Amino acid sequence: VYIAKVNMNGGLVWMKHIESLEMSVEGIAQQNDELYLVGQFQNNITIAGVNFSGMGLTGIILKFDSNGNLVWGRTGLSNSNAYVSGIKFVDNNSFLITGRFRQSITIDGTTISGANSNFTYGYYGRMTTSGQLTWIKKTGEGGNLCEPMAIEVEPGGNFYIGGIYRQGITIGSISAPIPGSNLANLPWIARFDALGNPLWILAGNAPIGVFGTSSLTDIKRLNNGQLAVTGGLTTQVSFLGILNQTGHSAFAFSITASGNLTNSHLLQSSQVGNRYDFAAQDNGGNIWFGGRSKGFMTTINNGLVIGSSFNTFNTDIILAYFQNGSNYQGIMRLGGTGNDYINGGVMDQSGRLVVTGGFSGSMNLVGTNLSSPNGNTTALFLARICNFSTNTSTESFSDIQDNWKVWPVPAKDQIQVSLEGNLKSASLEKRIWRLVDNLGQELDRGTWNGQDILTITNKNWPAGAIYFQWLHPDYPLTKAIIVVE
Repeated sequence: VYIAKVNMNGGLVWMKHIESLEMSVEGIAQQNDELYLVGQFQNNITIAGVNFSGMGLTGIILKFDSNGNLVWGRTGLSNSNAYVSGIKFVDNNSFLITGRFRQSITIDGTTISGANSNFTYGYYGRMTTSGQLTWIKKTGEGGNLCEPMAIEVEPGGNFYIGGIYRQGITIGSISAPIPGSNLANLPWIARFDALGNPLWILAGNAPIGVFGTSSLTDIKRLNNGQLAVTGGLTTQVSFLGILNQTGHSAFAFSITASGNLTNSHLLQSSQVGNRYDFAAQDNGGNIWFGGRSKGFMTTINNGLVIGSSFNTFNTDIILAYFQNGSNYQGIMRLGGTGNDYINGGVMDQSGRLVVTGGFSGSMNLVGTNLSSPNGNTTALFLARICNFSTNTSTESFSDIQDNWKVWPVPAKDQIQVSLEGNLKSASLEKRIWRLVDNLGQELDRGTWNGQDILTITNKNWPAGAIYFQWLHPDYPLTKAIIVVE
């Protein structure tokens, strides 16, 4: 694991290395220029000369000063597996943590247990900045899986936790309705008072027999007191009154403090793994939703389909932008030839979006070309994105979509393509095209030589949908052809 501190311009201030056979950082928080990390390690780890021991996967909470020196550490011990996955400050002197465990977990001398040693339970607790546990409570009785994945705090100390569950969920004396399917991982969100007592629980559901792994990734309190909730929904999952009828959708919802839905945004795709990972709002009320997507996307806002476009056969970065919180402006698509992602985003002090993520090989990030050291490994990145723009990496192409056409010629077993205007006049290196099947396998590739009509002859195309992709970096467009044998 490495920890890095950078200035506002991305310049490195310092970087620390924690050597371990198996360790991961799941959450990060900063308060009074001090750094707090939560995560887990395997069996043993030594940090700045201090040894921490556990049995198997063990949760850990660490505090560092402004220069990256270790101040203290606490473990989440278990006879089975234990994790610490979330951290959020309540005030200057205390913070909340979340995580999951099997059998039991002990933090700062306090132990909680689950009724079934084979089930995975969630927990949430409150700690002081000096490392003392104030209280800890359990989530998840009633099902065989409960995992908190997001946390947010209101002024005054009430807070929200969201995550995934399976089969059922009970927190304190409140239970969510039976979900229908006992096979699917489903999202949930709950509100608590400042002492950790649940006020309400809202949980997703799916029909009996439905599989799938949905997610809830982030909860952000907005300037108007409402909440932005993000994640991903699989086929036939309903959450907060919104049914994802088909495909895999990244979702971004707005709800009131009582849990009532006010706005919904789905980015629906036939490919798996689509989700929004975070929400961030600037002082002007504009909201960014960031995540990842793959496949042919359909945008659905408040139940209305407002646009469709093919994104990519690889996983790409998506950034949706809502001006003044509710005026949808579109989606920036960022990425390259490999699988790319962002996993976190915050607004900096100047009101600009700062994101972290990773990419494989190379990619173009808002006009900046990035590449890994040898061109094909996975690399990490930190970036500040100043403004939303329907530029080279957006899904929106209404201004140029009529400048090209694709049509089949069944009698000759061919596909023909025509280009016009600025597309046809592109430089040679920007006139690359390819055909791919529904699984993303490349069937054919070539370079447009400027002719009026491009003719592509069948090379054992499979039956079903195939896609002609225009790989121009400024106009990454796709249209589908249905092949019938």
